[in-house]
Amino acid sequence: DPAEVRSADCAVGLDAWRESGVSRGQWNESRGNIGVFTGLEGAAAGTGYELSVRLDDDEAFGTELTGSAGLNWRIGDRWRAFASAGRAFRAPNFSQLYSPGFFGGLFAGNPNLDPERAWSAEVGADFNPVAGQRLTVSAYSNWIDDLIAFAGVDFRAININKARIRGLEFTYSAFAGNWSSDFNLTWQDPQDRAAGRNLLRRASFKGNWVLGYAFGSRWSIDGELSHVGNRLDVGGAGLASYTLINLRAAYRLREDWNLELRIDNLADRAYEPLVGFNAADRRVFVQLGWSR
Repeated sequence: DPAEVRSADCAVGLDAWRESGVSRGQWNESRGNIGVFTGLEGAAAGTGYELSVRLDDDEAFGTELTGSAGLNWRIGDRWRAFASAGRAFRAPNFSQLYSPGFFGGLFAGNPNLDPERAWSAEVGADFNPVAGQRLTVSAYSNWIDDLIAFAGVDFRAININKARIRGLEFTYSAFAGNWSSDFNLTWQDPQDRAAGRNLLRRASFKGNWVLGYAFGSRWSIDGELSHVGNRLDVGGAGLASYTLINLRAAYRLREDWNLELRIDNLADRAYEPLVGFNAADRRVFVQLGWSR
């Protein structure tokens, strides 16, 4: 019986790093981290599963246990349901801790920052209406303690005691001949629960669409339409929504070599990612790449 087929893959690992940083006359710090982790992925009786556990010993912030668990179920030939939950830990980096900032302390670090600790959960479903198409709808919620943000006086780094980000995401991918399309929309409610307001610089609505075409095996082009909705910034100031158009063309010179031309912000749209800070104008990039 195919429903009784069982399979599993297991991984175990160890990693370690050490970093040092110096700013003359201001700070000179070093720290290290050792982590051990394991993960299990498999399927049994028509249900797929993923499990992972990680233990970190951070020299500056102590020992933390994190991990995640996920399940997915096939419902006929076209539907798949899934659910997952996890716990995460993120220590502040040296820039967030010690950066002196600029222009008298703008975006300066904070040596008293605590690390972020978060819980997350997600449920959703995939639908394949026909070959080459996939639609995914998912709902998620993240609860974050001590979220690190540059939102204090002069945008200095602070911890936000209680944050919650919950939302709904819709994605649709399609392939037809030489054409490809990837479309996604996100609605979210990013809340600073301690202050009773939205988290700064996080849009409640955003979307993205990439449409591509391949000319045989060598040429490919794609265009991207990206939209970010209104956001709140420091002092209650509002950041206006914006929409960008980006283009990319790539040519495979040989099996190992690739030439790429990219134009970001094609329409030369003026917008502010932060209050008082203008984003980059139209930019053109040429890249020669080698891979093997």
